Amino acid sequence: MSKNRSSILAFDCAGKALSVTVVTLEGEVLSTAFEELRFGHSARLMLMIDQSLSQAGVGYKDLRLIATTRGPGGFTGLRVAIATARSLAQALSIPALGFSSFETNLASLPIEFEPRRKRLIVIDSHRNDLYFQWFNSDSSALGEPSILSLGAISALIDEEQPLVLGNGRALLDNLPAESHHGERDFLNLSRQVASLALQAKTNQTISQHPCDPIYLRAADVTLPSKAS
Repeated sequence: MSKNRSSILAFDCAGKALSVTVVTLEGEVLSTAFEELRFGHSARLMLMIDQSLSQAGVGYKDLRLIATTRGPGGFTGLRVAIATARSLAQALSIPALGFSSFETNLASLPIEFEPRRKRLIVIDSHRNDLYFQWFNSDSSALGEPSILSLGAISALIDEEQPLVLGNGRALLDNLPAESHHGERDFLNLSRQVASLALQAKTNQTISQHPCDPIYLRAADVTLPSKAS
């Protein structure tokens, strides 16, 4: 049964996992769920949302914001996340917010951690390259998101010695010492999405975070061959 607690629903399925978090507008985490999942997001997302809301004691009518990651990442996961966020927001007449995979990973790291080093966020593209974006030590963006080969990213890391975050770290073997905060895999991002949504509400910048997907390249589409 709903406790009539005004809340935010946040979720992420842009990468190799699915996670859902429910927080109050005061920032109290009411529930969080996480599951490593490469495929099948469409079948699992709404089930996990329903379970998370039930665990939190929150009903859909208590929600004031919906927030999700908007990429880059897996095409299917992004499509499911964006469609679900938009549909729920429209049905409930509340805003839907989107945050890039780069800024959600960056939010996992306290700004005061290694304050003089640049941050490099690397996202697995499921090819022989990585999506990446540079950030300054104060977490301000340095340039736009882009794509580079694993070798080119490794060369940049050797040269710059940045803090490296994101699920693309698993594909790199030349990470600098203490190149990231702790040993987390940065797969469970829904709590960071919720935190960013709270900041946007507090700072009245909701309109600056559209729930639109970020695709750095077109999806692979293979048409069926015609029968001879």
